[in-house]
Amino acid sequence: MPKRSTYYTAVALTAAAVLFFTVGKAYVGLPGVWETTSHEVRHLRLIPFGSFIYYRVWWGPWLNLIGNIVLFLPVGYLARLRLGTVWKATLVSMVASLSIETAQYALAAGYSDIDDLLINTAGGALGATLAGMGNRSFTRTIFPDGNEPDARFTLANERTFLAWTRTALAFLAGGIALGAFDVTGIPPGTQTFAAATVIVIGMAIAAGAAIRWVRVERALRHGRPLPAPAIAPLLGVGILVASIVVLVGLLS
Repeated sequence: MPKRSTYYTAVALTAAAVLFFTVGKAYVGLPGVWETTSHEVRHLRLIPFGSFIYYRVWWGPWLNLIGNIVLFLPVGYLARLRLGTVWKATLVSMVASLSIETAQYALAAGYSDIDDLLINTAGGALGATLAGMGNRSFTRTIFPDGNEPDARFTLANERTFLAWTRTALAFLAGGIALGAFDVTGIPPGTQTFAAATVIVIGMAIAAGAAIRWVRVERALRHGRPLPAPAIAPLLGVGILVASIVVLVGLLS
């Protein structure tokens, strides 16, 4: 737990950021990013994941998904530091999000969306989980037994994890770029599918990198053979699928 002054300063900054990017959009505009008039509405959206069904641009729902998770990560993180458990911090995140959605409806200051409530709560839960990753109990949960491996192997495992993480970020950026720009000769539907495939590959690589890091570390601690790599075959298959889709689109 950080110093009380540091903690409450972080809470105040987080609250200000959350309010600015939610209710504040109806009162403060950012030229080229959003206009206040587009958020001066009172509207309920109660269809779960409806933003992935009805959208103006294909990347809109993904931007909303990632943005809301990032916005509520510190909410769950700070709540976990204070309350001690993931479920309590997640509950705080859900109540905070519900309060914001209610305020937006009452003040006609934005769309009150069930998706925002679900995604914000998930972001808070993720933040709460991350808050516990630095303590000893979390370390014992991942590595309950075994011997401390050679530091060189541990560092090599971490470097591999970081390398795959950079690859995942490259795929995410590439997928967004592929969907955002018009590519001559490729039908819009084909381009959207290919872009979504690239983004999904990036997400899968990121998740697989974390899982493999844990599995390799456990194998090192117990002197077992290293697990077979699963990310490289996944990467190859994903690239093959995306390439075939684009090729078919060009030839059709």
